[in-house]
Amino acid sequence: MPLAASTPLLDDFLVVALRGKELELLYSFTGGTGEAAARTSAVKQFCFPDVEDTTSLSLQSESFTLTLTEDDGSRCFGFSRRLASLGDLHRPVCLCVLSRRPWFSLFMHMLDIAQRAGERAEHDCIGGFIPAFVAAATAARLPPPGGALAVSAGDFGSHRLYAPYDDERPTGVSFEPLLSALGVPNTVRLLGALLLEQRVIFVGSRWGHVSSCAHAALTLLYPLTWQHIFIPVLPTAMLSYACAPMPYVLGLLARHAPALAKEPVEEEVLYVHLETGKIAGGAEPSEEAPSLPRPISQALERSLGVHLRNGKKSRLDNQAVADAVLNLCMVQLLGHYRRCLAPPPPPAAPPARERRDGLHPRMDDEAFFSGAPQFSQPFLRAMRSSQLLEAFVREYADMSDESRKHSAFERACAAPLAMVADTRPSARGELLSRAASAAAAARDKAATATSAAEQRFGPALAKAAKEATAAAAAAQQWAGKAAKEGRASGGRWSEHGSSERLSRQDSMSEGSDAVGLSRGSSSELPHWLYLP
Repeated sequence: MPLAASTPLLDDFLVVALRGKELELLYSFTGGTGEAAARTSAVKQFCFPDVEDTTSLSLQSESFTLTLTEDDGSRCFGFSRRLASLGDLHRPVCLCVLSRRPWFSLFMHMLDIAQRAGERAEHDCIGGFIPAFVAAATAARLPPPGGALAVSAGDFGSHRLYAPYDDERPTGVSFEPLLSALGVPNTVRLLGALLLEQRVIFVGSRWGHVSSCAHAALTLLYPLTWQHIFIPVLPTAMLSYACAPMPYVLGLLARHAPALAKEPVEEEVLYVHLETGKIAGGAEPSEEAPSLPRPISQALERSLGVHLRNGKKSRLDNQAVADAVLNLCMVQLLGHYRRCLAPPPPPAAPPARERRDGLHPRMDDEAFFSGAPQFSQPFLRAMRSSQLLEAFVREYADMSDESRKHSAFERACAAPLAMVADTRPSARGELLSRAASAAAAARDKAATATSAAEQRFGPALAKAAKEATAAAAAAQQWAGKAAKEGRASGGRWSEHGSSERLSRQDSMSEGSDAVGLSRGSSSELPHWLYLP
């Protein structure tokens, strides 16, 4: 759910230094007193979670993120940069931005600017530049999606920070560390475990690596939001949190594993070893905790494998990875939810008695679980009592029409191009009509990106964006024509009786996730939608 426009850019900016093994607050934008005192104390501990480890005294520059849960259940993100020294301060120091906006790239850019200011040593960084820079950033008007935030810090110069295009999902999150560390099959297995709210501990040698992989894993859950304990940087003083009986996601340094082994941690905890790429422990697949449905996991592994291979040649397309999981997993599991909702009562009607045993007062729970593709029903029923699913239904059932327009999940439900096998036959023309709508949306989005690229990066990148616009327009023309032919022919999807009947067709190009239609020819179709 997008944040309100009145949500400030940041809640606080802290500078915490290490004196021996004591933590010292050198600067806080809010002052770190009053109601903010308790939060400031907690953040200081997270800035140096390994303060008792003597190796932290000679640490190198490292970036990581932390998460705080507020009293109302909302999340506050901490974007942190630890340095061996800063300017005239020749001891370990940590810069930390606190914000309810999950704008990873923007806030990491803020930390880059503050770090460079300290390295130049032209002025007092902590007492001069940082206070002026943070005050100017918070006073500046928030730009529209994709726009620039102009920060003028007086004598300390001007800077530009760019807001993300999409405020609904965390932006700037990289999936490359997670996919490279675990590989595609283990990443898909981890996704299934998180959907069933299993307890997960990420183990690695560097805080930055551990926290980035933990955040990336939870970002894949969109449109679901993790409702439980999330500590991507677990201080040594808080190892007992791993003994909690409720679901959690924790991040742990490998050198602290022996200390954790002394704690009474339950056997069903899933350990994600980032250095070796192995996953150990976790609940055995059962009726209560089934594996991710095979058609979904196979489609995901095929798509993510292609993106990872392409990423090794140039750069991983993080948006493509997120969209693959959204379309091939989340839409397949949850995309039919609106068909199971009763219409809202008219404003003048008396309030209906609220049900206490269902997902939502207007939701037909049984229709929701039985209305999913047959192969996904056992997994979806296993999620029935999860807070992930309850929170999703509660949020989306009551979502306003305006919010739906900005929801990437709702857009994916309206026009899913990538589909896995469905046991129910559907009209061929319906799919092709959706393809035409999605292609038109892609054309419009590419045109918008072209304009933004020309303003921000100049004609070189704008030329490539214009070529993408032309390609999207051509796709729309083809899809519109195919939709008319599909409606006229009355072709239908073939019915797949079981996941074992799924197989990759020889005529399917690498990276395609669409299941073939029952009739037609593939020679005239683009690679993302084919007829075997």
